Amino acid sequence: MLFQSSVQLARGSVRVRPSCTASVSLREGTLVTRRERLLDKMRANPRADWRIEDVETLCRQIGLTLSPPSGGSHYMVTSPHAEGGLPVPFARPIKPIYIRKLVSLADAHSMKEGGTSRDKAPSGLLEEKGTDR
Repeated sequence: MLFQSSVQLARGSVRVRPSCTASVSLREGTLVTRRERLLDKMRANPRADWRIEDVETLCRQIGLTLSPPSGGSHYMVTSPHAEGGLPVPFARPIKPIYIRKLVSLADAHSMKEGGTSRDKAPSGLLEEKGTDR
């Protein structure tokens, strides 16, 4: 079920923030935003044919920065809460290890931002100087 501005539940309604134009759906009685759906899909199937456009969409929705390559073939995903970044290749399909690391970075970023995430982010992910390579 997709809704734009509000979701009717059994008892009353829950309003979505006006600035959040993403569609929402119900999962086990809770609201699920488009960002969480994309993150859940990446978490569930990192081997899918993920493209750099999917990574760009996730970064834009979550608040991560995606910088285009400067002389190479890897985009750089950075969080304002961490030093360093995660290189993601432009080549398609993106290898599962990059998607797993992106999901971990997104979970950790969401926790620092005070957002909701189903899984607990790995400890120390944002405190490190960079990602493990």
